[in-house]
Amino acid sequence: HEHLRFVLDKVTHVAAHRYQKWFQAAFLQGQSAFEGRIADLIRKTAAAKTRVLHAMYFDFLHYSPDIPVLQLEPAMMLLLKATKNRNHGMVQDIMTFLVARVDGAPDVAAKVAAAISALIKLGMMRNLLPLVDYLGEFHPALGKQSQAALPLHFTPQDVDMASNWTEQSFLDDTHPSTPSPDRSHPLKTRADVAALAFPESLQVFREPMLALQLVQSDVDKVIPALSHVFVLWSDLANAVAVSLELGSLVYKCLERSFLTTTSVPQFVLDQCLQRPPHLHLPLLHGMYKQDSVLSSRLLAHCCVHNNLTPYIAFCDMVGLPDAPAAILQDIGLCVHVDQACALACSLLQVPYAGNVAVATTCLGVVPYLLEHAPLACMPRLDALIRSLVSVAPPVVVAKLSMRLLLSEFSIFKDQTATVLLSSLHWNSWEQWGVWELLSAEWQAKHHDKATVAALRKVLACLDPQTHGEALSGILRLLLQICPDMALLQCVLKLSDAFDPFPSSVLAIWSDKWLSSVQPLVVGLLHDTKDAAVDVRRQLSKLPANALLLQEPYVRAALLAESIPGQLSGSASCSETAIDEPVMKKPKVDG
Repeated sequence: HEHLRFVLDKVTHVAAHRYQKWFQAAFLQGQSAFEGRIADLIRKTAAAKTRVLHAMYFDFLHYSPDIPVLQLEPAMMLLLKATKNRNHGMVQDIMTFLVARVDGAPDVAAKVAAAISALIKLGMMRNLLPLVDYLGEFHPALGKQSQAALPLHFTPQDVDMASNWTEQSFLDDTHPSTPSPDRSHPLKTRADVAALAFPESLQVFREPMLALQLVQSDVDKVIPALSHVFVLWSDLANAVAVSLELGSLVYKCLERSFLTTTSVPQFVLDQCLQRPPHLHLPLLHGMYKQDSVLSSRLLAHCCVHNNLTPYIAFCDMVGLPDAPAAILQDIGLCVHVDQACALACSLLQVPYAGNVAVATTCLGVVPYLLEHAPLACMPRLDALIRSLVSVAPPVVVAKLSMRLLLSEFSIFKDQTATVLLSSLHWNSWEQWGVWELLSAEWQAKHHDKATVAALRKVLACLDPQTHGEALSGILRLLLQICPDMALLQCVLKLSDAFDPFPSSVLAIWSDKWLSSVQPLVVGLLHDTKDAAVDVRRQLSKLPANALLLQEPYVRAALLAESIPGQLSGSASCSETAIDEPVMKKPKVDG
């Protein structure tokens, strides 16, 4: 969602086509449902609305069994999410369109009903009763029209609304038809727990678990009940033997609390890690078997508490010996944790705490890893930074930038050039994030020369027609420093494909640091042939009133080279320039 907001809010109309291609490649590439199709950004207007709706629901109106259900699901997802989010205008537009198309056309109505039935059969949703109830409450007239047009799916029934939604429908927007392997099971209820089969080894936990389920909606009561379970477990003679099964059972009973609260998962991990590894590792493994994002929660917990050892031991336990790869994977999972929590809170009508997992990962986990992770567990720095900027929303990037300005930690270390060169292959969103962070860290480092050297390397490697984000980032940084000879030469020798980048940088440098830039330019004009040609080429692109062109020494050096047409000044200016004393030629680096 943040990526789409970035495209809609920050991309100008003239650049829209390029960013549409980027969005297509980043999020729609390789999906069979989108093969041969092009993503487009549609500015909503009254004239376009009907055409857009017809394009979206075309496969519903012309449904046949040979149409893949994948082609139906995105449009239905939009309708269901609009219903859940109380987007009144969108729901009304979609339903009005569908009713108008099927009204008086029984063959079309039959096809739409068959398409909805196919989605229900696939398991995307149980029925449309939440939508029916919504229409009855907010648009009763439209609800009656929908019932008359599609009675099979729009007839009101007395069913608990929350039970009609399946969690898997909203977890993965990029692959909506594939149930999440980690969360394909629905949220457990009291009846579910009572019906759970307790192995003989766990019979002692039956009553505590049922009592735990009874108070699950009250966090203040859940934690004492959990404490009783953990104490009972620790006191068992066969505690190690039952840990794996107990971990699985605990998660099944607490899934609702894991998804709708932040205190319960933290308390469970605290209690586990207070026990010795031979006890807590199999228990965590049992929970991990129920939900593999537990590893992401554990990583965050260990980093926040400044102790990565339990996480490393856990990775070995569950068969993830490559700790750096596991860390990168778990950083990416924080987004899925927040999505699942948001969905569960919406279904159960409880307050949502916000994107806690993403914020904790970006503001706690990654800074800790950068400063304290053992080398054996540390991912490649460029891969770690990419994982960070790929999940961090703009508000988190801003907070990271502020902390970098305060020198709380460092991101780029001594690998700035490596990270920036690698970022040339990242998507636009990730490149934007990395340049934001570099700008803040560079300010904190007081414009260190190592970063300037890295910028020169990147400038020599990028393609000005492709890497607009990098070029913009370099431009913003170069305008903040007074150039030395190496940096000036790097900018001046850029090809005409970079225009007007070199001349714009040179103009600002001349305005800010004329006394420093002027002798460097004069020295290059008197230097080797290639350097002089580059200088004259860039000077010719400056405005006639540029301060650098008004400098007598620069004019004298240009006239000495006998380059006709380079200056628009008068003869008197030329004579004045020639009468000036000859400057000492500055030493050229390298």
